[in-house]
Amino acid sequence: MFGLLQLASVSNAFAGSTVTYYYSDPQGTVLATADAVGAVVATNDYRPYGSPSLGASPNGPSYHGSFSDADDAFVYMMARYYDPDTGRFLSTDPQATEMNQYAYASNNPVAMKDSTGLYTCTASGDVCDKVEKALQEIRSAAAAKQTTDRTKGALVHVLSAYGAKNERNGVSITSNPSATPAVTTFNDDKTSTVNFDMAKMDEAIGPNGPGYDNGLEFAAAVVHEGQHLFDQNQSNRPFDLHHRADVELSEKHAFNTQALFNESVRNISAWHLWQPGMSPDDMSNAVHFMGQKAADELCKRRQCK
Repeated sequence: MFGLLQLASVSNAFAGSTVTYYYSDPQGTVLATADAVGAVVATNDYRPYGSPSLGASPNGPSYHGSFSDADDAFVYMMARYYDPDTGRFLSTDPQATEMNQYAYASNNPVAMKDSTGLYTCTASGDVCDKVEKALQEIRSAAAAKQTTDRTKGALVHVLSAYGAKNERNGVSITSNPSATPAVTTFNDDKTSTVNFDMAKMDEAIGPNGPGYDNGLEFAAAVVHEGQHLFDQNQSNRPFDLHHRADVELSEKHAFNTQALFNESVRNISAWHLWQPGMSPDDMSNAVHFMGQKAADELCKRRQCK
């Protein structure tokens, strides 16, 4: 009745714990709240830009998965506060990726969301959440004491390419059917689109297993596309993606950073880039093979010189 997604929250108190279930639509907007036995205790609905149309604004998760305070008219969206009555943020976009620096979700909140206040994600709410979780895994790996300087440097580049605060990068995340699980497109207007075909991605990464976490492996795919973003948008020498040799070098570079991430988090690679016992030469050979294979496949779909 209310949506497809269910989240549970447990609040600790002296007398025990209180369990609350939140039912949301695909964009993460909470439409109903239920107690521990599943009885609905509150219902909510919202106009396109987030002002309440049914019920009062609740305390906690609300519009597009952001947090509301019943005593405050504004919505907390991580990087900045949002006014649902005007459909505008209270401060400018830290990344300056919108023409209107106060606009929410490119002025299209029905199809898009901006749960961080930083960049536009046109994928479904659960995919956007997966990408954000993957980026957090990458941050954690980059910050870990055991991570080598080489790997840390590569992961910092990936994170900066997806968008640190106050940087102009114009990156959009989408989730549309595609020929591959993930692909990054560089547009004529200098923006970039990273697309994750989640049906193909789920097939590629498979279920969890011994020494293998498919959430970390999705993060490895996010690393791969992030390396492409960095190489084309922020490096001193971007690859010429119309030439077969450069396409192969670009893919080898992305697979190499992906392999370093897998090694740093000790997660077996679904792309056979790392597993316990692999030597640096083994990893290099795997990166070389996968880079050639990916370039072959890409140049079948586009005209490479």
